[in-house]
Amino acid sequence: MTDVMKNVLRGGMWCLIMATLFLACSEAIIDPKTPGSGLTQRDVVIRDTVLVAVSDTTFLKRLSTDPVYDESGSYVVLGQNLMGKTGNYAARALIRFTLPVRETVNVVSAKLSLKLLSWRGDSASSFEANIYKVKAGWTSYGILWDSTNSPAFFDATPLRTLTLATVGPDTQTITFDLDTALVRIWLRSETTYGLGFVPSSVGNLIRGFASFDHDSSAYRPSLQIVAEGTSSTHPRDTSSYTNGMDGYVANVSPFTILSDHIYSQAGIVYRSSLKFDVSALPRGAVINTAELQLVSDPAITKISKFTTSPLPSVHARTAGDTVYLATGSTGSISSGSTYSFDIRTQMQLWVGGTNYGLLVRQPSANELGTLDLFSFYGMRAVNESLRPRIKVKYAVFQ
Repeated sequence: MTDVMKNVLRGGMWCLIMATLFLACSEAIIDPKTPGSGLTQRDVVIRDTVLVAVSDTTFLKRLSTDPVYDESGSYVVLGQNLMGKTGNYAARALIRFTLPVRETVNVVSAKLSLKLLSWRGDSASSFEANIYKVKAGWTSYGILWDSTNSPAFFDATPLRTLTLATVGPDTQTITFDLDTALVRIWLRSETTYGLGFVPSSVGNLIRGFASFDHDSSAYRPSLQIVAEGTSSTHPRDTSSYTNGMDGYVANVSPFTILSDHIYSQAGIVYRSSLKFDVSALPRGAVINTAELQLVSDPAITKISKFTTSPLPSVHARTAGDTVYLATGSTGSISSGSTYSFDIRTQMQLWVGGTNYGLLVRQPSANELGTLDLFSFYGMRAVNESLRPRIKVKYAVFQ
């Protein structure tokens, strides 16, 4: 037998072997979404199960409104501050302008303009807030509701009362006079802390006004000062200022928490945690899909018409302290009042490490820029079909 014939025979035998192997793998997994695609079903098993929440809790987590960063670490522009009251909700706004030092001028007049962007409450109701001089130091990234409750925070007597008869257009500008003696103090090299807008007992409306961070400079708070020098050589002039520091704090009292519900209350802030028993999932399992389903209670859920992304968000907690969050997933409405979340990444953390559960909140722009409320049925719901659940599909190697 020649060498050529030997090579042909050897090649034929290899082809026969490869064909046999191919037939043996004819039941290979071919779904491109399945981890380990191309392995035989004798190597990988795909399983699915439904996990129902075994514990839940709603808790208060006070947060300042600035600076706010999203889950990727990017700065979030909230764009507005809230002031007023409606029902058992109340919001107090703070504002302080950055002004040049002008020791020797007389302030002839001063006007503050605010661009109103949103409202919450009874649109037919009036709005009223008292404007106070702030006496204590504050920062937009450190101010909390409890700080403004101190008797030393605001002056005892309001400078004036801001009143609006009705809600008016969704977007409107309000302008009012400020005390010239106060503004003169602002222009000196003295330490000042700006103004506070505190709701009175009148009205049933919360208004949102554009902040210094608003993406349109024409919408930002504006202080117009008409001043003149102390001698004839310094004529009267008009200056406008649109830079400074602002923020708001809010509270709801009482905040009713039903034992069979969980909540995500923006602006205050309330969050909820969920825990699922994942011990039935083999360690090292590869999560193919994991869908968290939460059923909202529309009788309690309140979303403002001004909210651009009215969706809750779910995170895997990476430590026992709820401050530390891992990847987030924003929900979508799958049917009726059921919200679905893709939490495959979150669940993969559990099977590969420690299960600290899930945190239910709202995306940062909503959580600190609105007073939206989500209410979901919890693990104690009488109707078991309403309880939080995870539909999971996973792959395990034999």
